[in-house]
Amino acid sequence: MDWLNSVRRHLTNSDRRVRSTGREISVAQVEVLEERAVLGALAPLPTSETPTTLSSGSSSETVASSSTPPAAPTTPPTTAETTPPAPTTTTTTTETSLVDASAEDQQMTFDEPEASPHSSAPATESSSGESLDPSVTMASESGPAADSGTNSSTTTAADSAPPQELDATTDQPPGNVFVDNETMADYEFSKTNIPWWDSESQPVVIKYDFRTEAGYENEITEEQIAAAEQALQAWSDASGGRITWVRDTEAAAEDILNIGVGDLGALGYNSSAEGTLGISKSKLDNAEGGGRTVIGTIWLDNAETWDNTIGNGNPAGTKDFFTVFAHEAGHAMGLEDDLGSSIGAVMNPQYLIERGVAGIAEAYKTAIFFPRPEPGSPLDGYAVHNLGAGFPQLTQVEVGQLLDRASAASASQDAIIAIVDRNGIILGVRVEQDVLNTIVDPAVLAFAIDGAVAKARSACFFSSNAGPITSRTVRNLSQTTITQREVQGNPNITDPNSTIRGPGFVAPIGLGAHFPADVTYTPPVDLFAIEHTNRDSFSNPGADNIKGTADDIDYLYRLNINPAFVPAGQTIVPPLAYGEQRYGSADLAQANNSSFQGRGIATLPGGLGIYRDTDGNGLGDTLIAGIGVFFPGADGYATFEQGFVNGVGQTSLERTNAPKVLEAEYIAFAALGGSRGAAVAGAAGAVVGDIAGIPPVAGLDLLFGHIALVGINLEIYGPRPGVNGVRDLLNLGIQEGVSSGANQEVLAAGVTVQGGGVVGAATLLDGQAVASGTLVTPHNSAVPGGLTAADVQQIINQGIAGADVTRSAIRLDADFTPGARSKMVIAITDTTGEVLGLFRMDDSLVDALEVTVAKARNAAYYADAAKLALHPEDQVAGLPPGTAVTGRTFRFLAGPRYPDGVDLSPPGPWSILQDAGPAGIDPLTGENIGAAAPASLFDSVLGFDSFNPQTNFRDDSNLANRSGVAFFPGSIPLYKNGVLVGGLGVSGDGVDQNDVVTFLAAQGFLPDGVTTQRADQTAVNGVRLPFLKFNRNPFG
Repeated sequence: MDWLNSVRRHLTNSDRRVRSTGREISVAQVEVLEERAVLGALAPLPTSETPTTLSSGSSSETVASSSTPPAAPTTPPTTAETTPPAPTTTTTTTETSLVDASAEDQQMTFDEPEASPHSSAPATESSSGESLDPSVTMASESGPAADSGTNSSTTTAADSAPPQELDATTDQPPGNVFVDNETMADYEFSKTNIPWWDSESQPVVIKYDFRTEAGYENEITEEQIAAAEQALQAWSDASGGRITWVRDTEAAAEDILNIGVGDLGALGYNSSAEGTLGISKSKLDNAEGGGRTVIGTIWLDNAETWDNTIGNGNPAGTKDFFTVFAHEAGHAMGLEDDLGSSIGAVMNPQYLIERGVAGIAEAYKTAIFFPRPEPGSPLDGYAVHNLGAGFPQLTQVEVGQLLDRASAASASQDAIIAIVDRNGIILGVRVEQDVLNTIVDPAVLAFAIDGAVAKARSACFFSSNAGPITSRTVRNLSQTTITQREVQGNPNITDPNSTIRGPGFVAPIGLGAHFPADVTYTPPVDLFAIEHTNRDSFSNPGADNIKGTADDIDYLYRLNINPAFVPAGQTIVPPLAYGEQRYGSADLAQANNSSFQGRGIATLPGGLGIYRDTDGNGLGDTLIAGIGVFFPGADGYATFEQGFVNGVGQTSLERTNAPKVLEAEYIAFAALGGSRGAAVAGAAGAVVGDIAGIPPVAGLDLLFGHIALVGINLEIYGPRPGVNGVRDLLNLGIQEGVSSGANQEVLAAGVTVQGGGVVGAATLLDGQAVASGTLVTPHNSAVPGGLTAADVQQIINQGIAGADVTRSAIRLDADFTPGARSKMVIAITDTTGEVLGLFRMDDSLVDALEVTVAKARNAAYYADAAKLALHPEDQVAGLPPGTAVTGRTFRFLAGPRYPDGVDLSPPGPWSILQDAGPAGIDPLTGENIGAAAPASLFDSVLGFDSFNPQTNFRDDSNLANRSGVAFFPGSIPLYKNGVLVGGLGVSGDGVDQNDVVTFLAAQGFLPDGVTTQRADQTAVNGVRLPFLKFNRNPFG
């Protein structure tokens, strides 16, 4: 195994070392080794090993029925169906790569990047002229290169790869080069962490006191003062007396370190129990009589219940005052958080246990010091740190720091930046100054902000701890038909005949349905109309199908789930529009905010997942949030960012990679500090340091690797796959500016954030973890003869067992090689749309919480002949009402070409292009012909869903139980004794995987194809419809 994978192993608490093929490397040595790799100081040796990239196998749409179904991994229930054979365990596969995804001319050519303006390393090549590209984290010692552009099969370690050609534009091999451990053994490394006071000739005196702060009362008690002073003395002792603390009640406020307990509003943040425990802001200052000192504030939150006794453990419901204060005092001295230390050390950022005086001594021994600008220097400013109760989630301090970095990452001042946690809760929004000057209507600004929010959610809803999926990657996967009219629409308009009412998708305009994009005569590969999903709320449209009108239906819980069946602590929240979250997520009467509607999933680049390093090795490993950067122009439409011009023949690729789109993507990449994995892989400058004097948020690092579908590498960062895409971003030449604009309120006064906590006006929030496991307890359907709690539990259990043996398409194994098993969300509804059970496997994709419920409701409705007979607009000639259909069938019918992949074919029966004539849309481009059409003219199945979020086709049998239509695989109607009883939705790690797990989960409840006809037993316009489709070796 290559050295980087060795480095990634967990560090032990005792000696903080990692083992690398018989050689131990200290954490400090690892950091220097990585730093030298970024600088190109190491000369990697090419090897015969080539990496295996992740591929889902063939997933081109098949018109005919699927081949043999996969075997159920559990003991099959007693049914009339044939039991499939046991799953195979072989891992030898043959993949065909359709396109050489690493070739320089795949999409566009860029010059070799110079160093990023903010990078911590210059763009220096290795001495051998070869890239440091372990490709990195996904390498197998003996796997094939799936991006080679040729047929490949598994090889042995003895197989030799042919010599690599040098890239003509970079003088580096386009493939993957490893640094082996024997080479590493020839190098010795050391790193010295020197405190700033070592250069002082005399001990440093830091004056402190306990005063009010910015007009906020200091509520610190005498007991807490005593504990604080004991901690200060312990830090002095640990420093060998080099730091001396002196209380000074007479000194000017600007000359001391003020210590207190009170409302965090004193420092511009929000107080809430179990949130940010304490904050320090500090900087160096010139001391009286020469030398330097520290000034600033340490402020602990009065919303916590503080335990002020040292050495009594952790009384339930309290936080230890000494521990939190000692941590922030360490930051004031200049110590950085230290994840590599034991949990008992004070500077470990995880609040887990009480840490006493011994913890301070231990922290000083392993101290890492952050750089401190000299007093009066251009970069002189307060360093802000904090300790939160929710590690590894983002804290509000970190959210503010990321917004500042993003705003300063580019000299332009016309962007909106949004940060959300993995639930989709909006944690912070920065609107830059040019936008504030241009968009003065608050309603239009709220709509524009939702463009950035959509990008942020796209990234964190689709990423996982085992796979970085950005909004760019989602576009790779979902080649949706997006019309100009949809993009130039605002969902907050309620007039059905308005020519500007529309979904406002943040997506490139074009017909889509080709993979790779714009390659003719290729079918879609995975998703379709993903942009339509995740637009649910705490209210649903009534009979008029328009949210924001008098007949809206208010929910007690997301998706109209019965809260009586939600286990304690297992709350899930809807992805509210910015205006809806701000003015009241649960009480919709507070600001008439039901007119606010989210913009769904964004598929323009600029949305990236935020990863935390939780094991101290410097590499991001835990997905905690997402960031989105959006350029709204004057009206908030995504046409501005993608440089859209009607009628000039732009391609979707040109729009996806328009200058403003790439700038947005770069800003997000730089704000997060870049990717150490990408830097090691050969993208010089991919580790982004200070931006306009604002340091990176400690512990954040973008996950990096290659993910492929059907042998084609997906784009993750930048307009090409892998390290070349990162190089392209760094080569844009974007120059930093200054932090611009203002943070926007994300909660109005009196509003409670979803999940509880902060109440009151807030501009920054702490992130929350997303729930997993049982989210809705299985229970009986109220429909006579329907599903029972035992039935629902059986389906969930079978689904989990199926996912556990099904190879994921977008997830990497623990050692970052292909082959990880799937993680799914599983939802079951009855025929009324009641959610009877909902289960989220750990780390499965969060978008699926809404999607699976929609899938189950869709399948149950469309298989109900009586309901479908009432709505001829939803019917298809040749498909008899009551036929069992799936999400794969829906996708096939809604595409812009019928059948899929055949260019110049007419659009599918459900395609929005069926509306092209009356709506004035060019069916060959999706662009407007003449004036924009009223929203009410879009009545195709896909068009109706686009313009009427949170409906279930035209089903009006239960208006509250509607949550949109999912036009991609992973659903099936459920039957008992040949009678329709409900629907099943499964979603997670690839659409073919969805079908496999759906089939396995539904054993005992499948349509039999005899008493109930399946879609693949019918033909529409002479083409047989698909039902389910499986990988050739789903368990490989």
